[in-house]
Amino acid sequence: MHRVVAPVLFATGALLHGCGGGETTAAPKPTTAPVPKPDIWVEVFDAAKLGGVISENLIFEVVGTKEQFIFTEGPVWDTLSESWIWSDIPESIQYQFKGGKVTEFRNPSNRSNGNALLSAGALLTCEHLGRSVVMVNVSTKERTVITDIYNGSNLTSPNDIVISKSGAVYFTDPSYGMDANFGHGLPSDQPFNNVFKLDKNGGEYAAEPVSVEKDLVMPNGIVFNPDETKLYISDTGANQSKIWVYDVKSDGTLENKVLFADVTDGAPDGIRMDTGGRLWSSTQKGVSIYASDKTLIAKIHTPEGAGNLAFGGSDGKDLMITASRSVWIVKTKATAPKLASNVIALV
Repeated sequence: MHRVVAPVLFATGALLHGCGGGETTAAPKPTTAPVPKPDIWVEVFDAAKLGGVISENLIFEVVGTKEQFIFTEGPVWDTLSESWIWSDIPESIQYQFKGGKVTEFRNPSNRSNGNALLSAGALLTCEHLGRSVVMVNVSTKERTVITDIYNGSNLTSPNDIVISKSGAVYFTDPSYGMDANFGHGLPSDQPFNNVFKLDKNGGEYAAEPVSVEKDLVMPNGIVFNPDETKLYISDTGANQSKIWVYDVKSDGTLENKVLFADVTDGAPDGIRMDTGGRLWSSTQKGVSIYASDKTLIAKIHTPEGAGNLAFGGSDGKDLMITASRSVWIVKTKATAPKLASNVIALV
């Protein structure tokens, strides 16, 4: 990691004497030359609402090397192995970062996308190629399909996923995996791009919709607020670039759709929430940070569009940003809400 300090350069001059008449020309005043911005930098709009969770004197590191990957997504911190894991969708590889080294975690990964920590050492992963949500044992790499069917038909291409403190699992299922470069390249068997909740029926977990069909064009990122009374979902369909918020009913379904943010920096792909109720959204220009009252309070600018982000690290305050071909870790003072200790296993 390194702290970025921007040097200030001055143009200097000497007192010049003319050739005749004893005339002199005063030295030009010092001027500040343009200084290139670092790869990642912060723009603050409301410092009070930002609450110091990220500094303009940003400390960051590149994971591996710049532009090492193809299209990165789905970062997650595993507390058991104390490592970061993320997906490169076109490569069909999941990578792991531990002890300063990047290694392959799962290859092939069935063009995995979003990941979430079910419990220490166990991940839930969305697979485009498998058209499924699977559980992966971090130690053994054993893969177990949790769900791949709704209403007797294949899911389209599970994209991003979130787990509540009670163990309820929600995931988005847009049609991005129908692209042969990012998934299976097959037509969708589902009539809508939907959001599903995993419920247990007859001893097995099955996907059930949570009342957003036809509401959203391309449901993508998904996250709860800290007390899990609201669920935020980004829509990255054509002419959308919006983040919506729903009330979570007692049965886990959703109601009262309200616009939270109309994102102007391109698709709000992955979204995360910190314990202070601030929403962090990846965009085509980096990361936008919103207060709970919908105010845009800061931006983290990155050299490539960001696909997703997650909090983790040994103190839970590191922010991993998967920015297309590069992956970054940014130091913050924010933390994400933790899973409850009683999260249940799915199998």
